[in-house]
Amino acid sequence: MTVIKAALEAALSKGVKAGTPTVHDARKERLEYIPVDQIDVVKNVRKTFNQTRLEELAASVAANGVIQPLVVRVIAGRFKLVAGERRWRAAQMAGLKDVPCVVRDMGDAKALEAQLVENTHREQMNAVDEAFGVKELHEKLNLTQQVTAERLGKSEFYISQQIALTGLPRRALEALRRGVINRAGAYELTKIAKPADRAAVIEAVLPEGGKTKWEGRHVSAAKIKSVVRALRAHDQSPPQRVRTPSGETSAERRKHWRYWLLQLAPQEFTYFLELCQGRYDADVMAEAVDKIIGERRAAAAQDGRTKRS
Repeated sequence: MTVIKAALEAALSKGVKAGTPTVHDARKERLEYIPVDQIDVVKNVRKTFNQTRLEELAASVAANGVIQPLVVRVIAGRFKLVAGERRWRAAQMAGLKDVPCVVRDMGDAKALEAQLVENTHREQMNAVDEAFGVKELHEKLNLTQQVTAERLGKSEFYISQQIALTGLPRRALEALRRGVINRAGAYELTKIAKPADRAAVIEAVLPEGGKTKWEGRHVSAAKIKSVVRALRAHDQSPPQRVRTPSGETSAERRKHWRYWLLQLAPQEFTYFLELCQGRYDADVMAEAVDKIIGERRAAAAQDGRTKRS
């Protein structure tokens, strides 16, 4: 930090006029203090900010100032923020008039790359924002996953995981954004190939009531993994050529348990996981499905007798 501060002071001592965009010499960067209200915040890969952490940062900025300069570029005579939106917001909250900035000459692609590096390596960006940011960089620059990984200092496997996350349904992405599921749990969901199966699993594992009732709730990656393993056991089993088995008898339900497994309602699927207790061999799953469908039919029969009486 002392090197940055010394360089900043040296640049300012040479008479760089703050707040005046000029043509930047591509051979070097320019360090200067810029009024907060003269910095435009344009599209950022980061969409969400933790309010508590932002307030903590604002308190630190009020006490110590902005130690790490923001990165900006000049477009049409205006300063456009490239990296450091959290520090810019904190400076506003702390009442600072100007902030230290590195004025850098860069195009849109380099600006996007700088945002991702800034957020993923230092500012703990939300998992959903990071995933879509990685995908945007990968697609806009038409990069391979290997080159994308090299640009961001990540592994190629990590990049492929981020891109896969962007394909999850909106409900799952919102759960990830709110911390109801974590990255590991979300990665498990991406392993489900069939969209219909993926939607069924999401409905089965996520708490009921929607996002308004998700506060303080968490679904472990282990639970999601258990569901995925159950579906994999089904998918890897030999296909059964049946049309619509009646399921009237226990023997028939056990014989066609794979069919009935995919007919379970979300709450029944949760019950199925409880009955299996982490054991997903064919006999255990057949017994669990038999019990659930049997109880469903018994309840339906009881309702019918009640209505007739």
